[in-house]
Amino acid sequence: MHVILLHNEVSENPSIDEQDVLFQCDAVERALSELGHTYARLAVNLNLENAARFIDEQQPDLVFNLVESLRGTDRLMPMAPLLFEAMGIPYTGASSQAILATSGKINAKRWMLSAGIPTPSWMTLQDPGWNGLRPEKAILKAAWEHASFGITDDSIVCCAAVSDQEIRDRLKRLEEQTGKQHFAEQFIDGREINITILADAFEPVMMPAAEILFIDYPDDKPKIVGYAAKWSENTNEYQNTPRTFEFKSDETPLLEQINMQARKCWDCFGLSGYARVDFRVDSAMQPWVLEVNANPCIADDAGFAAAIEQGNVPYVEAIRRIVDDASKRSR
Repeated sequence: MHVILLHNEVSENPSIDEQDVLFQCDAVERALSELGHTYARLAVNLNLENAARFIDEQQPDLVFNLVESLRGTDRLMPMAPLLFEAMGIPYTGASSQAILATSGKINAKRWMLSAGIPTPSWMTLQDPGWNGLRPEKAILKAAWEHASFGITDDSIVCCAAVSDQEIRDRLKRLEEQTGKQHFAEQFIDGREINITILADAFEPVMMPAAEILFIDYPDDKPKIVGYAAKWSENTNEYQNTPRTFEFKSDETPLLEQINMQARKCWDCFGLSGYARVDFRVDSAMQPWVLEVNANPCIADDAGFAAAIEQGNVPYVEAIRRIVDDASKRSR
């Protein structure tokens, strides 16, 4: 099988989060080679005509879609699968519709509520008030960007100390500073757990749950996976937020509930191939879905690889399943 790996173009001096997509390509190429496939790689930008021409020239059996953003924003992520769909080319991962539905966090929360999936309350610049109960604390987040874009300790707001208008003023300043839409979301002051999902013969298989630990965090420091914790290796946040797959025996009901909600997310958004669902768990052991990532990082040293290893699925086998899922769906 001949496979094209398409990924988003990175800048001349890319940050570590930008470079991540290149690490993913390297890992997938190694797996494809081990599986006996031939491959070619192309970096794409908004000139999708170049991508279409490359696909026509290569005549691939499949496109491995690793496009995470275009023109510096995740908001344009659905354009790549839209191109593949228009060309009638099989491709890996989620459809354009699923990526559009999940990458817009505000719209995704509305979908989740309609499906009975618990998600924290929120407020935007346009809302008259909170969608849900007014929280004790809120976190200010980009509405379309992922990879913990712009999230620091200062992103946490004590709602008891400020009015809704003051929160809106902060959102407006963030939008002016970054050029990105932001919203305020109820901050669940608790545990952070995520579930990696891998399709196998069209059926989603939940990998073992992963929890991010917050080691030696002072009481006044927010327990969040901000940008530093995710990308800055020399920071305390990065070094003190290890991942664990170990849970207490009496937490089985919690894990069952998390798996059930992750499966509901898969069905609700019509996901395919692979995905990750991020949760926060409050003091009452109630899991809340923060985000559904239809196109998560699949580098062989990231959370995806760690989760499938725990699930006794070798990395090369996972790539085989992703490729097979795309091929079967196209038929």
